[in-house]
Amino acid sequence: MNDILASFAGMYAGGAGAAAATPLRFEGNYFTLGGRAMFLFGADNYGNDFDPYTAGPAGWDRLCDASRDLGLQIYEVLLPPGFDTTPGLLAQVRAQGELLAGKGLIYMPGFLIGHNAAGNEDRLRAEEAAVKAGVAALRDLPRAIWYLNGDFQWREDDLEWLRERWRVASGDPGAEYPPAAGGAWDDETAAALARFKAAICEAWCRRHVGAVRAVETDRPVTSEYYQIPLGPLDPRLTIAEHTCANIGFFDLPGKDIENLPRCLAANDLRYAGKGIGLGEYGAKTHPAWVPEAGDLGYHTARTAAEKERLFAAVVAYTLGMGGSRVQTWCLRDADDRVFPWGLVRAGRPVPRDAALLHRNLSLLARAIEPVDRAPRVGLVSPTLLRLGNGAHKSLEALYAAVEALLALKAPFTVLDDFALARAPLPYEVLVYPAALALGEGEFAALRAYLAGGGRLVFSGDFARDELRRPAAPGRLAALLAFKDRAAALPGPIALEPSPAFERALAEALDAVGAGGCRLPHGRLPAEIHAFSLKTRTGELAVFCPFRRDAPFEAELPGGFELSVAAGWPVFVHLRGADAALFAGDGALLRRGAVLCRADGFTGVMALDGRGLCESAALAILPWRARGLTLGACGARGAPILIGGLLKAGRFEARTARRLGAELCLAFDPEDPQLLFLLCGEAEKDRWSSALAAQFYAAENTPGL
Repeated sequence: MNDILASFAGMYAGGAGAAAATPLRFEGNYFTLGGRAMFLFGADNYGNDFDPYTAGPAGWDRLCDASRDLGLQIYEVLLPPGFDTTPGLLAQVRAQGELLAGKGLIYMPGFLIGHNAAGNEDRLRAEEAAVKAGVAALRDLPRAIWYLNGDFQWREDDLEWLRERWRVASGDPGAEYPPAAGGAWDDETAAALARFKAAICEAWCRRHVGAVRAVETDRPVTSEYYQIPLGPLDPRLTIAEHTCANIGFFDLPGKDIENLPRCLAANDLRYAGKGIGLGEYGAKTHPAWVPEAGDLGYHTARTAAEKERLFAAVVAYTLGMGGSRVQTWCLRDADDRVFPWGLVRAGRPVPRDAALLHRNLSLLARAIEPVDRAPRVGLVSPTLLRLGNGAHKSLEALYAAVEALLALKAPFTVLDDFALARAPLPYEVLVYPAALALGEGEFAALRAYLAGGGRLVFSGDFARDELRRPAAPGRLAALLAFKDRAAALPGPIALEPSPAFERALAEALDAVGAGGCRLPHGRLPAEIHAFSLKTRTGELAVFCPFRRDAPFEAELPGGFELSVAAGWPVFVHLRGADAALFAGDGALLRRGAVLCRADGFTGVMALDGRGLCESAALAILPWRARGLTLGACGARGAPILIGGLLKAGRFEARTARRLGAELCLAFDPEDPQLLFLLCGEAEKDRWSSALAAQFYAAENTPGL
C-alpha cells in the first residue's frame, strides 16, 4: 500500500512543477527568503498525513492549496515513528516535500517528536540514523526547516547508562545515581545534578544537530520546547547548535493572553542569534470541552470571539516583541475522531472563521520587512538559579521584571547571566533581577560593562558563585561604587508583578540615567503594551491593549495620533510623514486630520508603499467590522471598491462598486470571507495582480 501511495504522490509532485522557490535561511533573528526578511505563519500537521485510509497525495494537494490561501507559509508535519524503516514511507515523505516545494511552501518535517533526551547510546545511534535518512531524502528542497524534537521527554529509563556518565561528570568512579541531594537552596549536590541533567539534554541536541549537519549545512534546525522549562528541558540551557528558538504555547482561558508576553520573553534568544519562535498555539471551541465538563486545563473550549482575540494577540505580541514566526496547532481536524483543533475541518479543507483572521493578519505581516535591532534595555535572566533547588524563583523573578518593563513601555531583549562574559553587551542599561549566584568571570564582565559606561539596575546580593558556593567578598560594594550608573532595587527580590515594583524599577532607571529607554507614545496606561519594530523603511508601532476595556489614545512620531478601542491589536507603519499601514478598531490621525477611521478591527495597507492618503491602491481587510472612512486621495482616479477572495494564486473578484468623493465604506460584519481592493477603475487588473503577488510571493518585492 505504501509503495502504491508513493507512486501516486510522485505523480502529484511532478505535476506541481519544478521547485523554483528562493531558498530559506535564518539570519539576523529572522527567516529570510532570497535574502528578504519575513515574519512567517504556519500550521502543524501530524502522522495522519500518511494514513492510507484517510489521506494521500490528492489530500495533500488540497491541503497545500488551502494553506497558501490562508496565508500559511510553513507546513509542519510530525512524521510517524519508523518513517525511515517502514517500506515506502520515506518515499511518501519525499513526494510530499516535492509537492510543497512546487507550490512555494516551506516543509518542516518532525523527525523525533516526543523522544527521550535521556536515551542511551543505542537509542542515540538509531535516532541519528533516522535523522540522517530524513534529511538525505529532502536535502535538495529549497525551503525546509529540520525539526528534530517536540514534546521533549526526560525519562531515566537506563539508570546504568546515566550512572556511568554521572561518575565521569562528578569525578567519582564509585558514585551512585541518582545522588542523595539535600533540600537546602545552596546544596551543591542538587546544583551539580541539575547541571548534569542539562548537559545530557544539551548533548542530545548537539548530537542530532550534528547528524543533520553531516548531511546538509544550510537549512535551519529547530526543536520545540515547552513554554516553561521542565527541569533539564530548558531552551536557555540546552538549545546548543539549534538554529532558531521554538516553543509551544497553551494556557487556560482568561490566562492565555495575560501569560503570553511573559512566555515569549522568557524564551527570547535573540541575543544568541536564535530569535523568538512560537511553534504551536491554538484553542478549541467545540461544545464537548466546555467548562461545565470539568477541569480540562488548556483544552477548555473558548467562545469563537475568545479564540479570535487569542489568534490576534499571538501575532501582535510575537511580531511586536521581535519574533520570527507563529505556527498554529493545527491545520486540520482529525478524520477518524473528534479532534477540533484545526484551522480547517476534516475532509475537504473548509476553513473556520479564525483561519480567515489568520489570513488577514498574514497579509498585513507580509508587507513588513523586519530588521533586527538590539533594544536599549538588556534584561538579564537569572538562569543559573534554575540549576539547583528553588529553581522556580528564576522564572518568577524574570516574569516580574518582564511585566514591569512592559508596563513602562521599555523595549528589551533577554540574555542569560551565564553568558555575560561571552555575549556582546550593546545595551544602554542592564536590568538584572534576583542576582544571587554568578560565576567570577561573568561578574568581572559585569564590572567591565559598567566601567565602559554601561548602566545596571539589579536586585540581589551577588553573594554566591554559579555553584552556589560563597563568592569572594565585596561584590556588591564593587558594583555600587559606580554611583551614577548602578542602582539596587529596594526591598526583597520581587517574585510577583506589582505596581510598586514597576514604580521602583522606573525610579531606578531614572537614577542611572536610563529613563529615556521608554517609547515616546505619551502617557499610555500601564496595561497597554507597546512595541516598536525596525523595518527596512521605517518603524512598525504595535499596541497590545488586551488587558483593558476602555478606548485609549496614543501619540506617535511624525505628528500621528491614535484613538482606538481596546481588545484588538493596533499596527501602524511609520516612515517620516507617511503611514503606509494601519490596523485597528478606531482612528489614525495626523495633526488632527483623519487618515482612516475603522468601525471594527480592520487592516488598511498601501500596495505601492506610499502613504495611505497618497497611495494609488489600498488593500482593506475588515474583520467583523461595519465600516471604514478614509481621507481624500486624488491618486486613484475614479475609485472602485472590489470585494474578493485570495484563491489559487489570484485575487478573485466577487463584488464591485464605484465610489464617490466620500470614501465611507460599509461592510457586512457577518461575512468574514471577503477582503477588498480600493483603486482606480482603470487600474483594477494591475492592482488585483499586485495584491495577489503581495500575498503569494511577497519575497519577490522589498517590504516596508
